[in-house]
Amino acid sequence: MDFTAIIKEFQNVNITMVKNLTDTSIRMIYYMIMIDITLTFLFIEEEGLNVFIKLIRKIFIYGFFIYLIKDFSNIVDILLKGFIQLGNLATLGIPSTELKVSPGVVFNDLSEFIKGILLISGSTVGLDAIPIVSIESVPTAVLIFTFFLAIGALFIGIEITVSFVKFFIVTATAIILMPFGAFKNTQDIALKGIHGLFAQGIEIMFITIILNFYEKYRNNIFFPTDSIGEIELFTVIYSLAIMILFVFMMTKIPTFVSTLLSGSISSLGITNTRTAQSLAGQAAMGVKNMGNTSSNTFNAYANNTGGTNTLDYKK
Repeated sequence: MDFTAIIKEFQNVNITMVKNLTDTSIRMIYYMIMIDITLTFLFIEEEGLNVFIKLIRKIFIYGFFIYLIKDFSNIVDILLKGFIQLGNLATLGIPSTELKVSPGVVFNDLSEFIKGILLISGSTVGLDAIPIVSIESVPTAVLIFTFFLAIGALFIGIEITVSFVKFFIVTATAIILMPFGAFKNTQDIALKGIHGLFAQGIEIMFITIILNFYEKYRNNIFFPTDSIGEIELFTVIYSLAIMILFVFMMTKIPTFVSTLLSGSISSLGITNTRTAQSLAGQAAMGVKNMGNTSSNTFNAYANNTGGTNTLDYKK
């Protein structure tokens, strides 16, 4: 399955969308500039040099967002290649702007692996492999786990493809948010659009890192099938475990991005902030209740024996 062709197709869609939205975005930013200048200088109370300085600042802001709109296609391309380069540099030490591992390589490797299994197993679902393992049910189990591997590989390929498709769609539509940066009261909208661009780029970087890690571990996942004696149930289970690890890594990429941008611990199990706060509150309440219970016990003992509660005495 050629996931790379799908990604290339949506990359062309991205270029077309940006081209179609550029003129509209330019007209929008001109309107926003007129509104901003009118509202700013209509009620301005400053005089002299301060007015000129404020105008210069606004001109720089207008120029920045106009530049973003007019050169948006190149900016998206720089973001894509730049974060791919960072991923390759971090894992392989190579400053390449191209993916070293195709998003569909996982599924292609699995396809070749399954072909080898089926050729060995034959049409009788593994009866030819029975003498190897000496257990009739094991060859069937090997095939079952192999198909689980196929599902995992297909999921990884689809997940990577969807991430790239999301990058191209989100970055293409982000151009319509840039005109809002010209008006002071709506600049937050444009800044969120810029933030979204970098967030999508960071997601691509994590995908590149995971794909490069897969390249290192692919020989451990898909053992060679040219030798019949190497096909064992536990080997397939081990391969499936590694595949599940990569599947979970792919599903947690948005969490990685959120953790990096927000600086907070991800919401996983006990690391969830709300969970930790709830547990801390329950622990504090338990200590408080235990103290109250102890104090009440001492008071009851003192009243019954005519003695003095040392806790109350210390107070």
